[in-house]
Amino acid sequence: MNYKIIVSPIALKNIEEAIEYYIKISKKVALDFFNDYKKTYKALQINPFYQFHDNNYRSF
Repeated sequence: MNYKIIVSPIALKNIEEAIEYYIKISKKVALDFFNDYKKTYKALQINPFYQFHDNNYRSF
């Protein structure tokens, strides 16, 4: 069963900015970051029940 993961607009903007920053350093670094993001997203779809970071968010 896959859970629906909601990525907030602020988080999406932060991810895009991080990728743009990493591209300036190295395209490989940017690609590694993006691949890690995709793996984490997929892992959360399968099991979103990670430790609470605060009252509203869980951290992975």
